[in-house]
Amino acid sequence: MKKYTKLEGWDDREAMIRDFVIVDEADVTVIRKARAVVGEYVREDYEGSAHVLVLTENGKLLENYGSHCSCFGLEDQWKPNKVSVKYTQKQLHNGHSWMSKHVQPIRTLLSKVALKGRTKHESRPIQPEG
Repeated sequence: MKKYTKLEGWDDREAMIRDFVIVDEADVTVIRKARAVVGEYVREDYEGSAHVLVLTENGKLLENYGSHCSCFGLEDQWKPNKVSVKYTQKQLHNGHSWMSKHVQPIRTLLSKVALKGRTKHESRPIQPEG
């Protein structure tokens, strides 16, 4: 299955890894092998904020957020939280700030969860909201 990457503010996954200064090889491997990565890094007036959603090779969804002032960058802020499809769909539906700008890429990422097959906790396929 082809890997999906849609990043705004980074050229690729490697640039994201560098900006977060991810040195744990296990975390780097998860990102490199992930089936899908969607995120953005917005920099304004020396400040920045980054949001990332990762669909791991094993079908887990991870979400990470980082921000900084002019003194620092995103270093040491790669501490992703495991999230559910339902949580992510709700955030998307409610117009969560960063997700509202990336509706189609996030839907594409979520569709890859459905392609892998549903878990016992998912009783129905993902339906696009419209």
